[in-house]
Amino acid sequence: MGEMAQRVLLVEPEAEVADAAAAVGLEVWSVQNATEDVGALHSLLVDCGSTHGIEHILYFGGSEALHRVVERALGDISPRRAEALRRLGDPVAMRRILNESGVSVVRAMPVESVEGVCVLAERFPLPWVVKAGGDTRGTVVRDRADLDEWTAGAQAGPYLVEEFLVGPEVGVETLTCEGMHEVIGMTALRSAAPAGAELFYPAPLSDADRVGVRATVRSLLDLVGYESGLAHTHVVLTESGPRIASARARPGGPPVRLLMRVATGRHPGRTSCRRWPGGPRGSRTRHGSRPSPR
Repeated sequence: MGEMAQRVLLVEPEAEVADAAAAVGLEVWSVQNATEDVGALHSLLVDCGSTHGIEHILYFGGSEALHRVVERALGDISPRRAEALRRLGDPVAMRRILNESGVSVVRAMPVESVEGVCVLAERFPLPWVVKAGGDTRGTVVRDRADLDEWTAGAQAGPYLVEEFLVGPEVGVETLTCEGMHEVIGMTALRSAAPAGAELFYPAPLSDADRVGVRATVRSLLDLVGYESGLAHTHVVLTESGPRIASARARPGGPPVRLLMRVATGRHPGRTSCRRWPGGPRGSRTRHGSRPSPR
């Protein structure tokens, strides 16, 4: 990677993550106390990235608002990655790309309005999932009562209505560098976990399932043009094979990372930074309450 890729901006980093990034030769900049004004924070991150040639922003916290700010800022400071980030965060675009390529094919239909979703409910067998805007997770609609509840609090469209995927669920963590996708963890979610557990790491998968999940996730990242960064992909092992339920350009949530840490004795963020290509420079780190060298 070039000179610019040797710099990384961490948002509210834990000390061991910042130390790990520095240890591989990355020049670490950080935001220690992120403002709750998402507009101001976005401007701050973009200004810092553009001014100092920083193309990588990492956030390992649990705030959805901060994750969204980081994703927006990444697209703004690195135009060559903006389209891949848009495709990954747009459920309609992602499903269209997957279905047209024949990878992880799922029955789905884009809908422009809430009224359109209600009309579709008359001919689209329940249960199904409705996704809106940048919410790739979606809402499960199992009956008319669920539909009425969703309608009452519906986000702005357009929407994607797709079949409800049935089968063991797996959360897949990946690190992509120069277009090469490395799977750094698979966590069993709900039905894929042993009885009585909500999460289990590593996911108890057969060799065939593990290979299938890995290939499906890598195909998704290739298809959307994702060239660098972390990603979390939710995969369902259906009777027809692995199917992608959602994906975002971010690490898995705090419960997943905590479980991985307990199981391996290593912080997932530290592991990610260690595998990130560093430069020949030493462990120069700087810090501040605003984006500043650590």
